Amino acid sequence: MGWSNYIIIPDMKLAIQTTRYVEELEDYIKKALEDAIDEEPDELAEMDNVKITDVTLRDLKALYTAHERMRSIAEFEYDKLLLFWLENRDIRYEIKSEYQVDIDEYKNDGYNIIEIN
Repeated sequence: MGWSNYIIIPDMKLAIQTTRYVEELEDYIKKALEDAIDEEPDELAEMDNVKITDVTLRDLKALYTAHERMRSIAEFEYDKLLLFWLENRDIRYEIKSEYQVDIDEYKNDGYNIIEIN
């Protein structure tokens, strides 16, 4: 697997092993996730009982927009979703390379360690 990074969450006494590629949450990922979890557009709510023969161009646009929002986040790695969740809840964390982390020291300090092996 190569080297790993750890997401260290002091307030939760948690260290989560992750890929080496997690460094920060990029703005485009943040925007895509915020759009995806944004409240359901009124247009979609109005489509509950629409027959396929009654679908309008406006309805198709609403469906397409919802589809694009979901498609944009389909390939995100779990670690990026975790960072989004932490940031969205204002939970302090830091990311460290496995070469900067002494797992035994964290275990002795009462941390739970989640490894991806």
